[in-house]
Amino acid sequence: MKERAEDWVEKYKYYVGGVLLILILSGGAILLWRDNIYKPGLESRIRNQELRIEELEAKLEELDSKTAGQNTVSQDTAGQNTASADDQGQVAGANTGSSSSSSKITGKININTATAAQLDSLPGIGPVYAQRIVDYRVANGPFTSPEQIQNIKGIGPKTYEKFKDMITI
Repeated sequence: MKERAEDWVEKYKYYVGGVLLILILSGGAILLWRDNIYKPGLESRIRNQELRIEELEAKLEELDSKTAGQNTVSQDTAGQNTASADDQGQVAGANTGSSSSSSKITGKININTATAAQLDSLPGIGPVYAQRIVDYRVANGPFTSPEQIQNIKGIGPKTYEKFKDMITI
Protein backbone atom coordinates (compact mmCIF):
# COMPACT_ATOMS: atom_id res chain seq x y z
CA MET A 1 0.00 0.00 0.00
CA LYS A 2 1.10 3.49 -0.72
CA GLU A 3 1.53 5.78 2.22
CA ARG A 4 0.06 9.19 1.96
CA ALA A 5 2.23 12.22 2.83
CA GLU A 6 0.04 13.02 5.80
CA ASP A 7 0.55 9.56 7.22
CA TRP A 8 4.31 9.82 6.74
CA VAL A 9 4.43 13.18 8.54
CA GLU A 10 2.33 11.81 11.37
CA LYS A 11 4.48 8.71 11.69
CA TYR A 12 7.92 10.50 11.67
CA LYS A 13 7.10 13.91 13.20
CA TYR A 14 9.05 13.20 16.40
CA TYR A 15 12.13 12.07 14.48
CA VAL A 16 12.05 15.12 12.21
CA GLY A 17 11.50 17.43 15.20
CA GLY A 18 14.37 15.81 17.09
CA VAL A 19 16.76 16.18 14.15
CA LEU A 20 15.79 19.85 13.73
CA LEU A 21 16.29 20.48 17.43
CA ILE A 22 19.75 18.89 17.32
CA LEU A 23 20.70 20.99 14.29
CA ILE A 24 19.57 24.20 15.97
CA LEU A 25 21.43 23.42 19.20
CA SER A 26 24.63 22.41 17.42
CA GLY A 27 24.51 25.57 15.27
CA GLY A 28 24.13 27.69 18.39
CA ALA A 29 27.04 25.89 20.05
CA ILE A 30 29.24 26.53 17.03
CA LEU A 31 28.39 30.24 17.10
CA LEU A 32 29.13 30.49 20.82
CA TRP A 33 32.42 28.69 20.40
CA ARG A 34 33.36 30.94 17.51
CA ASP A 35 32.61 34.03 19.60
CA ASN A 36 34.99 32.82 22.33
CA ILE A 37 32.28 32.45 24.94
CA TYR A 38 33.29 28.94 25.92
CA LYS A 39 37.05 29.51 25.92
CA PRO A 40 38.41 28.84 29.41
CA GLY A 41 40.11 31.68 31.24
CA LEU A 42 38.59 34.43 29.12
CA GLU A 43 37.52 36.47 32.15
CA SER A 44 40.97 36.30 33.72
CA ARG A 45 42.60 37.34 30.45
CA ILE A 46 40.24 40.30 30.20
CA ARG A 47 41.03 41.28 33.79
CA ASN A 48 44.79 41.04 33.08
CA GLN A 49 44.42 43.25 30.01
CA GLU A 50 42.45 45.83 32.01
CA LEU A 51 45.19 45.91 34.64
CA ARG A 52 47.82 46.35 31.94
CA ILE A 53 45.84 49.24 30.44
CA GLU A 54 45.68 50.91 33.86
CA GLU A 55 49.45 50.52 34.28
CA LEU A 56 50.09 52.02 30.85
CA GLU A 57 47.77 54.95 31.58
CA ALA A 58 49.63 55.60 34.84
CA LYS A 59 52.97 55.56 32.98
CA LEU A 60 51.56 57.92 30.36
CA GLU A 61 50.41 60.37 33.04
CA GLU A 62 53.86 60.16 34.66
CA LEU A 63 55.53 60.94 31.32
CA ASP A 64 53.13 63.83 30.70
CA SER A 65 53.93 65.32 34.10
CA LYS A 66 57.68 64.93 33.48
CA THR A 67 57.50 66.61 30.09
CA ALA A 68 55.34 69.42 31.51
CA GLY A 69 58.19 70.20 33.92
CA GLN A 70 60.67 70.48 31.04
CA ASN A 71 58.68 73.20 29.27
CA THR A 72 60.12 76.28 30.93
CA VAL A 73 60.24 79.81 29.66
CA SER A 74 63.55 81.65 29.91
CA GLN A 75 64.54 85.27 29.44
CA ASP A 76 67.09 85.80 26.70
CA THR A 77 69.55 88.70 26.57
CA ALA A 78 67.27 90.88 24.43
CA GLY A 79 64.56 90.75 27.08
CA GLN A 80 62.08 88.75 25.02
CA ASN A 81 60.35 85.65 26.35
CA THR A 82 61.19 82.51 24.40
CA ALA A 83 59.88 79.03 25.01
CA SER A 84 62.16 76.03 24.69
CA ALA A 85 61.22 73.71 21.86
CA ASP A 86 60.69 70.04 22.57
CA ASP A 87 59.15 66.96 21.04
CA GLN A 88 55.79 67.65 22.63
CA GLY A 89 54.70 70.26 20.09
CA GLN A 90 55.98 73.51 21.54
CA VAL A 91 58.11 75.91 19.59
CA ALA A 92 59.67 79.24 20.46
CA GLY A 93 57.22 82.10 20.45
CA ALA A 94 56.27 85.32 22.23
CA ASN A 95 54.87 84.92 25.70
CA THR A 96 53.84 87.71 28.05
CA GLY A 97 53.11 85.36 30.94
CA SER A 98 55.32 84.69 33.94
CA SER A 99 58.40 82.53 33.65
CA SER A 100 57.10 79.95 36.14
CA SER A 101 55.97 76.58 34.87
CA SER A 102 52.19 76.29 34.66
CA SER A 103 49.59 73.99 33.16
CA LYS A 104 49.06 76.37 30.22
CA ILE A 105 51.21 75.88 27.18
CA THR A 106 53.59 78.69 26.34
CA GLY A 107 54.47 79.71 22.82
CA LYS A 108 52.94 78.30 19.67
CA ILE A 109 51.75 74.74 19.41
CA ASN A 110 53.08 72.62 16.57
CA ILE A 111 49.95 70.82 15.33
CA ASN A 112 52.08 68.11 13.73
CA THR A 113 53.69 66.98 16.98
CA ALA A 114 51.40 68.18 19.78
CA THR A 115 49.62 65.72 22.04
CA ALA A 116 45.85 65.70 22.42
CA ALA A 117 46.25 67.31 25.86
CA GLN A 118 48.24 70.18 24.37
CA LEU A 119 45.77 70.66 21.53
CA ASP A 120 42.95 70.68 24.09
CA SER A 121 44.41 73.91 25.54
CA LEU A 122 43.59 75.82 22.35
CA PRO A 123 40.46 78.01 22.52
CA GLY A 124 37.48 76.29 20.92
CA ILE A 125 39.21 72.90 20.95
CA GLY A 126 38.07 70.36 23.50
CA PRO A 127 39.19 66.78 24.08
CA VAL A 128 37.03 65.44 21.23
CA TYR A 129 38.42 67.86 18.63
CA ALA A 130 41.94 67.37 19.97
CA GLN A 131 41.62 63.63 19.45
CA ARG A 132 40.20 64.22 15.95
CA ILE A 133 43.28 66.30 15.11
CA VAL A 134 45.61 63.53 16.31
CA ASP A 135 43.59 60.89 14.44
CA TYR A 136 43.62 63.00 11.25
CA ARG A 137 47.39 63.38 11.55
CA VAL A 138 47.83 59.62 11.95
CA ALA A 139 45.56 58.84 9.00
CA ASN A 140 46.74 61.55 6.58
CA GLY A 141 50.26 62.42 7.66
CA PRO A 142 51.51 65.77 8.94
CA PHE A 143 49.75 69.03 8.16
CA THR A 144 51.35 71.03 5.38
CA SER A 145 49.80 74.35 6.46
CA PRO A 146 48.04 75.59 9.58
CA GLU A 147 44.88 76.24 7.55
CA GLN A 148 44.63 72.52 6.79
CA ILE A 149 43.36 71.99 10.35
CA GLN A 150 39.98 73.16 9.04
CA ASN A 151 39.69 69.79 7.26
CA ILE A 152 38.81 68.26 10.63
CA LYS A 153 35.09 67.78 11.13
CA GLY A 154 33.76 70.50 13.44
CA ILE A 155 36.64 72.96 13.01
CA GLY A 156 35.52 75.67 10.65
CA PRO A 157 36.71 79.19 9.86
CA LYS A 158 35.25 80.70 13.05
CA THR A 159 36.96 78.18 15.32
CA TYR A 160 40.18 78.47 13.33
CA GLU A 161 40.18 82.26 13.81
CA LYS A 162 40.17 81.77 17.59
CA PHE A 163 43.51 79.96 17.66
CA LYS A 164 45.25 80.56 14.32
CA ASP A 165 47.90 82.77 15.93
CA MET A 166 48.63 80.09 18.54
CA ILE A 167 49.56 77.23 16.16
CA THR A 168 52.36 76.42 13.77
CA ILE A 169 53.53 73.47 11.69
